Amino acid sequence: MDSSPFSKLAPELRNQIYALVLYEPEGIRLIQNLGVDPETYELNDDGRITARHKLCTRRLLALTTTCKEIRAECLKMFYATNTFIIRPAILSKSVGHWSKASSDEYQSALLSLQVWMRQIQPQARHAMQRLVLELPGGDVRDLGKRATYWWNNARKLEKQSLHKVLSPSSIYISFSMMLYDCGITKHTSTTKGSKTCHLDVLRACSVITYKLSTHDKTLAKAKAEEVVEAKRAQIEADAKKYSCCIGVLLSDLSNALKASEAAVLKALGK
Repeated sequence: MDSSPFSKLAPELRNQIYALVLYEPEGIRLIQNLGVDPETYELNDDGRITARHKLCTRRLLALTTTCKEIRAECLKMFYATNTFIIRPAILSKSVGHWSKASSDEYQSALLSLQVWMRQIQPQARHAMQRLVLELPGGDVRDLGKRATYWWNNARKLEKQSLHKVLSPSSIYISFSMMLYDCGITKHTSTTKGSKTCHLDVLRACSVITYKLSTHDKTLAKAKAEEVVEAKRAQIEADAKKYSCCIGVLLSDLSNALKASEAAVLKALGK
């Protein structure tokens, strides 16, 4: 790289170029054992990660194949700028049905992830800012029953496996909760002749997704409350706009949202 025009650019400019080329806005998904989505990567049992879509790999990591100097520079930027999302596909139960079997499955998933992360150059791995563990969602009523047990047990397993290879502040969890107790399935049609009364809107209002820090409970609580307030504002706005369906369900949705918030805050120790 010494004789190339690129090497004569200031490091700050090179970093800006790296960030533009290496950044994936939707995040980089790691699918354990299964590679269902062709735009994702596959995390194998032995911890190896393979691309499911060659063009996607070439687009993101083409710079790393040019020379050793550029590879050393841009690999760190690749891990620092992107969000890495893993959905442990072997988890058969939602967070609301956490059990001993769930713990064993989750531990297996985390160990595979640990193996993969150990293969990343330490300097690049330590630059990783955000790893999101995407867990199966469930009914708000289910999580309320085992919220604290699930949270404490899952964080214990993450500490045993992931904290050895990644800063705890970089680890997040994401899960969705269905507001089934709002009776939304009873209102997917109306008596006005329409088979579906704004079904897409109904579906959007029936799900709340949390993405929380696993390291800082104060930060996680603040984020959970922020998510709930945003969902409440969305539901109230849709209730006014779609009085024929969301308006009918406003009370049920609001109660389910309160239950969702209470379950998450209970899990966090409030």
